[in-house]
Amino acid sequence: MRTLEEIRKEREEVAKKLAELVKEEIEREKIESHYLEEGMPLITIEVDVEALRANNRVAQKFKDDPSLLLPVRQRDGDAGYDLIYPYDDGFDVHGNTVYVINTFLKTNIPEGYCALGIIRSSVGTKGGLEISNGTSLIDAGYKGHIKIPVNRKGVDNIHYLDTSETIPIGVPRINPDDRICQLVFCKHEITSNDKVVGGKREQGGFGSTDKK
Repeated sequence: MRTLEEIRKEREEVAKKLAELVKEEIEREKIESHYLEEGMPLITIEVDVEALRANNRVAQKFKDDPSLLLPVRQRDGDAGYDLIYPYDDGFDVHGNTVYVINTFLKTNIPEGYCALGIIRSSVGTKGGLEISNGTSLIDAGYKGHIKIPVNRKGVDNIHYLDTSETIPIGVPRINPDDRICQLVFCKHEITSNDKVVGGKREQGGFGSTDKK
């Protein structure tokens, strides 16, 4: 039978081990918090307010409150940030023409990361539109406006094999406040024998024409 002294010492040992475990857990959380603060990159998107308000076609509500143009995700867990058509008048997208839409947005992407511009599924499938250069790539060095080049697909109908239903597309139209495409931010890797042959790019990129 154990004595009271033995029981007391055993409880002290248990309390000591418990305190050590709590201390280790606290230290571990501090390291993870430090990693999240220091290790995770800061990606920002901002509106070029001066250029926005100087453009005569931009809808007045966006001039009054430019923050309405900031891209958002529709649901928690979504990867894509929706980009909005900013003008106060819509237009029909006819064939054989690429329409370049200025979002008046700029993004700051850290080295080692990029953004992909992807057409929204509802716009691409049902609306018959596509981004002219496919999935558009925005590198960390791009500092210009994010622009969306769109054109009409070369198809007239959508045919669903599971239901044998065929739906005519007609002439696609972009209307004010339409969410046209999405930005997805990604980490990328480079090859072991990587070589850089170009200089720093300030313009160009996702839909840019290198013109104001």
